[in-house]
Amino acid sequence: MKNPLFRIYALLAIGLAAPGANAEIFCVNNAIGFQNALIDAASNTESDEIRMMLGQYDVPVAPISGFRFVSSQPGDLTISGGWGPPAQFAGPICVSRKDNPTLTTLDGNFQVQGLVIQPGAVTGDILIENLTVAQGRSGGGGGGIRVAPFDPTWQGNLSIQSVVFDRNADVTGGAGLFATVEVGDFRLVNSIFAANQSRGQIGAANIVANGQNAVIANNTVVFNSANGDFSTGLRFGGNAATLLINNVFFESDLQRDVTLIGDDLRLQNNFYNTRNSGDFVEETGTLSGDPGLGSGLFGVGPLPGSPLIDSGLMVIDGLPFRDAQGGVRVLGPAIDRGAIEVQVFGDGVEGDDDWIVPTNAQ
Repeated sequence: MKNPLFRIYALLAIGLAAPGANAEIFCVNNAIGFQNALIDAASNTESDEIRMMLGQYDVPVAPISGFRFVSSQPGDLTISGGWGPPAQFAGPICVSRKDNPTLTTLDGNFQVQGLVIQPGAVTGDILIENLTVAQGRSGGGGGGIRVAPFDPTWQGNLSIQSVVFDRNADVTGGAGLFATVEVGDFRLVNSIFAANQSRGQIGAANIVANGQNAVIANNTVVFNSANGDFSTGLRFGGNAATLLINNVFFESDLQRDVTLIGDDLRLQNNFYNTRNSGDFVEETGTLSGDPGLGSGLFGVGPLPGSPLIDSGLMVIDGLPFRDAQGGVRVLGPAIDRGAIEVQVFGDGVEGDDDWIVPTNAQ
């Protein structure tokens, strides 16, 4: 097999070989380049990594509707934002990444879905991380991101990590995220859902996980809107053995903060006031009342004195080093609940330590 290849979809076309695992790496800095990378990744038979440079990517309306990946070819797919060298780094573009999802944005301008992923039977694992999806619009769920296999026998795992879902709109439900996983594992961590709006009953996210395991950890789902007597922020359903840990669900304008439907649900150290669900296998450490929000991105981070601060637990398989607005993820004696860590002890200064250089990019 050939070595991984950097394919640069930028203003200058540059290709350079890189040692490491068998994969193809795309570096993009504009909307056309990103869509072309998705098309190429869908048609080859390798694992693909699409690295998006810092900036805004306006989602195309025509000739295709939105950024789309539709494939039944074998291989994993990784999409991540935040790429581009810091000024001090001497090297090609897309070799270092700043872990702050607010610095790379897919903007649907309230016209089209942000990102649509449709794997087939053979496609491998999918990872989406470190970016913002804003102002997407859908008529059928997932105005921000929609992951729905066109073949239900898709075997892959789905991970969404450090993604901000901002002001996406939808008609049926799940304005920020619509995701279904029938066989593999599902993981949603360190992400923010804020000000998403649905004409249906589910404002932020509609998730179905019928595979082996699911982990929903350290997400902040707040201030979303929906309609109906059963309106809710996030809805999760499925047969997977599911752990919800350190999440914040707070929807003052909805009937319920969260809706959970499943046979094997465990809740640890979450925050919510109202829920619609059946019986849990386990529920410990739940907080309710006033979460004390008002700091950070969109004002959804905890203020000093918030019960969310230092009241979380360690998460299985760990969390990113940075929170959902680029701050250090764990400060103080324990992790904060939700996607934003209070930066009381952070240095607050951008520097080389804010960038990571993956081993396969050196």
